[in-house]
Parts: sequence; structure tokens; C-alpha cells
Amino acid sequence: MTTKSRSPNRHAFTLIELVVVMLILATLAGLVAYSLGGVMDRYQMNRAIETIELFDARARRQAIRSRRPLETRIDRGRNLLSIEPSARRSPATFRLPRRVEIAEIRMGRTTVAGGPLQLGINRHGQSESYAIHLQRGSVQRWLVVLGTSGQIVALNDKGEADAILSL
Repeated sequence: MTTKSRSPNRHAFTLIELVVVMLILATLAGLVAYSLGGVMDRYQMNRAIETIELFDARARRQAIRSRRPLETRIDRGRNLLSIEPSARRSPATFRLPRRVEIAEIRMGRTTVAGGPLQLGINRHGQSESYAIHLQRGSVQRWLVVLGTSGQIVALNDKGEADAILSL
């Protein structure tokens, strides 16, 4: 009777192999998280731009429909945009997405100091032109709101915003 000699078959991984695989997975997860962070910043910035567009359009429509001037308020400390209530309407409030901040507001070439911006809209739906500088993470945009038409232009540079406001 012959006895088979058992050769040592390896059916398990060594500790070093497991550590190497875990390091590779951790590196890949870090890269994915980093790239998704930029995507989220851009997504939230686009949501903030849409919020400002809705706020401005609603305020202009409300002034035209009521045939009365109204006041709007942009509170950069609380990231709130509000349309003052009229006799028949309750106040409308818009909130920017989390961690998107209003870094600066400009009227013409002048920076609006400190507190909120009170902006009047006449009964024809027109206001002064203004610019809002938004930031979230590494993403930033300048929004220039043209007062006579309500058109909103998104820009990357403060100089471009100043150039439009000085026209």
C-alpha cells in the first residue's frame, strides 16, 4: 500500500496580501470620493443659480401682475432670498443649497457692504442691475442680473461681471 504524500496546498491569503489589497481599495475609494466632491460642488452651484433665477423671475412677475412696486431682500448672512409680501400675497422665501455662500453682492462697481441687499422692483418688473458672487468649495460663479430685462448671465470672473455692470 502506497501512501500519498500531501503537498502543502495553499487555500488562504497571507496577512500581507490582505493588507496590500485593503490599501489598494482605500486608495481607489479616496480617489472616487475626491472626484465626487467636485461633482457635488458643481451640482449644488447649479441648484443655487436656478434658485436665484426662480427668485428673480417670480419677483418680477409679481410686480407686473400686481401693477405695484415691491421690495426684495437678499440676505447673504443667512443665504435667504425673499420677496416682501403684498396685500394679497404671503412672503415668498427662497433658500440657497447648503454650503453655497454668497461671498459678495455688487451694484454697479460698488460692493454692497455688510447686511442684506434691499432691491426694489418697479411695477413694470424692472430693477437695478446687480451681481452676486457664489462660492461652494472650489467652485465659484458670478451671476449678473440685468435689471431692465431680468436676464441672468453666469460668469467665472469678477472683471467680466464689472464690465457688464458698467454698461
